[in-house]
Order: sequence, then C-alpha cells, then structure tokens
Amino acid sequence: MSQDFASPTQAPPGWGRFAGITALYALLGPLVGAVGAVGLLVLIAVVTDLGAGQENTVSALLGPGFLVTLAAGLPLAYSFGLVSSIAVGLAVALRDRWRGGISWRAALGTALALWALMSALAGLMIPGGSFLTWLVMLLAAHVLAAMICNWLAQRLFSDRVPA
Repeated sequence: MSQDFASPTQAPPGWGRFAGITALYALLGPLVGAVGAVGLLVLIAVVTDLGAGQENTVSALLGPGFLVTLAAGLPLAYSFGLVSSIAVGLAVALRDRWRGGISWRAALGTALALWALMSALAGLMIPGGSFLTWLVMLLAAHVLAAMICNWLAQRLFSDRVPA
C-alpha cells in the first residue's frame, strides 16, 4: 500500500535577498564593466603600438595608462552603466524569486539585450569611425559585468553552504 505524501512547498526567497542581488549588480556592475572596457581599450592601444614598432610606449600604456583611463571612465561607467546594471540585477532577482536560483541565462540574456539597446543608442551619437570600438567595448562591459556579478551573487546568495 502506497501513501501519497504532499511535497513540501518551498517558500520563495525573501525580499532582502531580492534587494541584495539587485544592489550587488547596481554597485559592482558599472565598476566591473569599466575595468573590462578600459582593459579592452588598453589592449587595442598596446597592439596598435606594437604593430607600429613603438615598443617603448607599451609600458606606459599598461600601468599608468590603464589607471588614468579607468579613473576618468568611472563617472561615465556609473552614469551610463547604472541603468543596465540595475536592469540585469532586477532580471536575475526576479528570476530567483519566481523560480529559485540565480540564473546565468537571465543575467547574460538581459545583458546582451541591453548591449543591443545601448549599441543602437551609441550608433546615433558616435561618429562612424569609432563606432566599432564602442560596439566591442560595450559588449565587453556588459558581458563581463554580468558574468562577474552573477558569479558573486551565486556565492553570496546560494542556499547551499560550500563544503
């Protein structure tokens, strides 16, 4: 004789977890995106200088060039990237609240959709010669920020305790 046991219903994650996930993306997303975008710009500059035979300028680009460009770019990263970061954080937190679990698909899918939107807006404002650089830079910023923030969110807000 078999007995049917009602499966225990799992309560959805609390609103504190929802706010924490969104805040993590909002606070760290623009910073991580700026590091990715500036890193890509420095890489382009280094490869260009190496290709032109100017090896003596590479060391100036790697350390001080990266830091100065990052410091100058952080206000732009937070002013333009904050909306995208909050949107990705909200998408991940909503998915976590409805289905449970912090989803890579929600993070990367939302980041790529917002990259397409930001690229379309950049296409209206950026001159044609530098548009491709902006396109790749925005892609690096959105994808890297989504990946790092999602990785951190999974570690900070996981239901499982690591062994």
